[in-house]
Amino acid sequence: MQQTTKQFNCKSCWGGVMEVKTGKMLAWGGSPSFNPNEMEISNYNDLGASVTYEPGSTMKTFTYAAAIDSGKYNGSTKYNSGPFYIDYTSDGRLKRANSNKNYGIIRNFNNANWGKITYDQAYCRSLNTGIADIITNVINPDILSNYLDAFGFFEPVNTDGVKDVSGVRNMDTGLDAIATGYGQSSSVTALQMFQAYSAIFNEGTMMKPYFVDYIQDSYTGEIIYEGEPTVVGNPIKPETARQVVKLMKKVVTDPTYGTAKWYKISGMSLAIKTGTAEVFENGRYGSNVITSVACGMPANDPQIFIYFCYKAKYNSDMHYKTDPIKRFFRKVIKVTNLNNDLTGDEEDIPEEQTEEDDLTITKLLDTVPSLVNHTTDFAKSTLAGSGVKLIILGTGDTILKQYPEADTELTKRQKIFLMTSLTKIKMPDMTGWSRKDVNQFWEITGIGVTIEGAGYVVEQSIPKGTTLENTDTIRVVLSNESN
Repeated sequence: MQQTTKQFNCKSCWGGVMEVKTGKMLAWGGSPSFNPNEMEISNYNDLGASVTYEPGSTMKTFTYAAAIDSGKYNGSTKYNSGPFYIDYTSDGRLKRANSNKNYGIIRNFNNANWGKITYDQAYCRSLNTGIADIITNVINPDILSNYLDAFGFFEPVNTDGVKDVSGVRNMDTGLDAIATGYGQSSSVTALQMFQAYSAIFNEGTMMKPYFVDYIQDSYTGEIIYEGEPTVVGNPIKPETARQVVKLMKKVVTDPTYGTAKWYKISGMSLAIKTGTAEVFENGRYGSNVITSVACGMPANDPQIFIYFCYKAKYNSDMHYKTDPIKRFFRKVIKVTNLNNDLTGDEEDIPEEQTEEDDLTITKLLDTVPSLVNHTTDFAKSTLAGSGVKLIILGTGDTILKQYPEADTELTKRQKIFLMTSLTKIKMPDMTGWSRKDVNQFWEITGIGVTIEGAGYVVEQSIPKGTTLENTDTIRVVLSNESN
């Protein structure tokens, strides 16, 4: 925060770091802050919890999630990315006009017009007109509003005694509904953003952020209070969450469309959405903006979510000169042991992203090979030394199905499921598996699974080695204690 403030003369900064599978906050801060030991304190605000703001384009993630989850989204659909003139049908539904009808105009940043492009490209470019077209032709303001409720917006998070506020929903007109979809008009808190993004990076399961590990009586040693993971909803389906994360990866890796390419760091895949929001002050939108970045890492199996915002006068370098934030990313990676291959000091990041950085990432993050119709011995030799764990299901020697599919990015500590027969599948030991691992087992086998709790598997209803039937339902219990 100090480095960013120095670089852009920030009026304020706030943000934090969270474990997405548990909701545990690992870091939390705001600047300017206060010292509770001082008598004269002018501002007691916890910027991340008690201050509301229009979040900007980091909100687009939830509009896309709503569209995808509704089952009507096609990322290849093309639309006209030029100015979007708002109009209404005779029955009151939104529609696009060919010219200004005085109901409002949606423009992209800097009035950018890229002609006809796809919805997926519009997300990577962070185009407001893409949101307008989706809310008009894929979903509608009511559907968006319902999903925002499901994500926990406009209600206090109520965690660990933190005094937080609700924010304001402002979606009464078509213009305000569309603006809410791209992060203006309605207001939120950072605490709500942490909670909502946990569902994106946790396969659709939303976790309540919590700050306190435990409170202990200093005299008796008795544990008075202990924080624990709390599931607060499932606003979207697992496959929706995975599709959104794929979009966020493109925001980093796409050299043409990606607005987050300057946040890329060597040795770690990232899923990012950038944001720049105009600030409404003194009765109008002025020169101050809120710049933000929402980042999940590693992108292929998100463990950590970082959200960082700062308010300052607009500067075209805000998503280009990203060194302080990249240093922060690298420190988080080291402290949380996300990647043991990440070496060097925080200060060794180049000022500009280079082609060499792209090559480094490619070497460290290979893709899953095509293993179907090969033998299990071939799979073992092909993946030897990759750091992944093979889960072989069935009694055959030839691989019939694999998950993840071929050409998916490969990360260390990842599990690859291989089916060698459609029957006589034996129950594996799921101890220590994540929710994602369990969901992948269900996807490849089709055997029913019910999941309780959050964290990692500590209990399974069917013992290891039991031959499974297609009619079985496996009950697993997750807890953070095994992490």
